Amino acid sequence: MKSKFFILLYSIYLIYVGVHIYKFNLDISLMKKVSLETSFHFLVLYFIILLVKSKEIMILEKEEITIKKFFTFICYQTNKIKVNDVKSIYYEVNSLTRKFNIFVDMTKNLKIRTKFKEFEDKIYYFGINLSEEDYREIIAKILEYNEALNILQVE
Repeated sequence: MKSKFFILLYSIYLIYVGVHIYKFNLDISLMKKVSLETSFHFLVLYFIILLVKSKEIMILEKEEITIKKFFTFICYQTNKIKVNDVKSIYYEVNSLTRKFNIFVDMTKNLKIRTKFKEFEDKIYYFGINLSEEDYREIIAKILEYNEALNILQVE
C-alpha cells in the first residue's frame, strides 16, 4: 500500500511540476532538471508524512498476536503471529552509540522474533519511534496480559 501511495503522490508531484512549466512556457529539459533537483525534498516530505500519519495497533489474543499498521485510516498491513511461535520480544540497542536506534532503525523499534521455518526466524516490527519508557510500558502490559492467560513462556 505504501508503494502505491508513493507512486500516486509522486505522479501528482510530477504533474504539478509539468503544469507549472507549461504555464510559464518553459523548456522540457528544465522539467527534468527541476524534478530531479526537488525529488530529494519530496522524499523527505513523504517520509515525514509517513512517520506522523502512521499508527500501529497490537492486539493480544489467546492464540495469536495481531499487529495492524495504518496510514491515516487505511489498514495497509496485518500480521498475525501465533503465540506458540514467539521466541522473543526485544528492543534493540545500537552498539555504536549505546543508545536506542532512533536514526538507524527509525520506524521499527520493538521486535518480535518468531519461528518461521525449521532453521529460519522471522522478525516482526512494532512501534514508531518508541522511547525506552514506551517500550517498558508495552512489555509491562504484555506481561500483565500473559499472567492472566499464561500464553507466553517467560524466562
